Order: sequence, then C-alpha cells, then structure tokens
Amino acid sequence: MTDFDRFIIKVEKTESCWHWKAYIHPNGYGRFKPSWKKNTTWAHRVSYELFVGNIPDGMCVLHHCDVRRCVNPDHLYVGRPQENYRDVRVRLRAAGERNGAAKFNDADVEAMLGMLSCGAPRATVAILFDTSYHHLSQIARGERWGFIQRGGR
Repeated sequence: MTDFDRFIIKVEKTESCWHWKAYIHPNGYGRFKPSWKKNTTWAHRVSYELFVGNIPDGMCVLHHCDVRRCVNPDHLYVGRPQENYRDVRVRLRAAGERNGAAKFNDADVEAMLGMLSCGAPRATVAILFDTSYHHLSQIARGERWGFIQRGGR
C-alpha cells in the first residue's frame, strides 16, 4: 500500500475541511508516519507534501482554516516560522485554556493573580496550584497568560 493510500484512508472529507481520523496529538494536530520520514510527523505537513510539493527547509505549513486536524491541501500554505508564530498568537493557540497542553484554565490564573494582588507570597501560591515559582512569576509578569487582566502586584 502506498503512502498516499495509507494517508487517504485516514481522512474524512467534509464540504470544506478534511478531518484527520487517525491519531491526534494532545495539541490537536494529526500525526502520520510516511515512508520517506524516519519518525511520525504532522499529518498536515504530509498532506502538503503529498498533494502540493516539497516544504522548503525551515518553513512551516500553516492553515487558512482554524481547524488543527484539517489536512485539506487547499487549506494549507507554506510560511516562515515568524508567520506561524504570529498565526498562533492571533488565534490564541499559544495562550489560555484553548491550548490543549495548558495546565491551568483562565479561572485558575485569575485566582492566582487575585491571591498575589492581595499579598499572598508567590511560593505559597505556587504550592497551592502545583506549579513552579518560576512559572508563577512568568504568569505574574504577564509573560504567560498575558491576556488576563492583572491587578496591582
């Protein structure tokens, strides 16, 4: 069976998106192991290579749609890492509870910030929320979860 055959049987085509039906990584993107790669890779990148062509070194494959498991080649395009990062930020994928890898939800972070603004020591808040002092400090400075309103501390 060819890579194309193995790939296409794992796709559910809808009117717009092609949904990946096989393994979905916790970040929401599909994974696939083509014969030309040593390890599994992102299914949307494989789709681009199968249907469009090679991906230049150092480039990313981005989605026009906002559906991570979509592998429709018409929805995919090549972009620089900076464009990928900007896309992630615009769609809030790197921040907040929409990120599938997030340890906290928005309410947790608001509670942490509320405790800090009331004078609770960072070490205590870190222990209560089972996180590191460093991670909590990044949240307090707005380096993580920066979109959540901060109080006076």
